[in-house]
Amino acid sequence: MEERDANGRWVKGHKGIIGNPYGRPRKDISITELVKLKLGEGEDLKEIIRKILSLAKEGNTTILGELWNRIDGKVKENLELSGGLVFIYRSAIADADRDNKQV
Repeated sequence: MEERDANGRWVKGHKGIIGNPYGRPRKDISITELVKLKLGEGEDLKEIIRKILSLAKEGNTTILGELWNRIDGKVKENLELSGGLVFIYRSAIADADRDNKQV
């Protein structure tokens, strides 16, 4: 069986080396994934959700802001500039011309 097709690509069913054997190794499981696995749908998760909602009801602005951002997405902030900006730009060519004329 041919290992490569006419374009040099590995054919389907090739039993050789994978595409990038010396590439970046696979990541270990992340902390977030571990927490999700540990909590699952159990009572711990429900207790955490109750606590978060309780803090939000008490007026904890940090929790409220995070809840809002997670539920509705972050609000895009528009920045308006008033007045004018002055940029002073001196080109290197203009400086060179000026220096040559003074000589």
